[in-house]
Amino acid sequence: MKFLVIFILLLIVGYYFWSFSKNRWEEVLTTQDVEKYMAIVGKLQAARIKYKTTTGGEEFNFRNSTLLSRTPPISYTIWIPKDQIYKAYKIINNN
Repeated sequence: MKFLVIFILLLIVGYYFWSFSKNRWEEVLTTQDVEKYMAIVGKLQAARIKYKTTTGGEEFNFRNSTLLSRTPPISYTIWIPKDQIYKAYKIINNN
């Protein structure tokens, strides 16, 4: 019983930290173009803006050529802290 109570408390605390960290970041861009992704990451690094990235596959781009190539499409997502979102959009959109 004691183990169950401790386990439930750990789950609650873990969920709190997970939801807190999730709410601090906002998605700026999702792309499959590696060159575009690298250019934007380079701009963010040059401006010293904190960011994190996630990758995924097969969310979109279900064209026949992609499906037949047996190479899964990879998407890149860039996340920015909410307090730096305006500065990030300004840097990204300034060509």
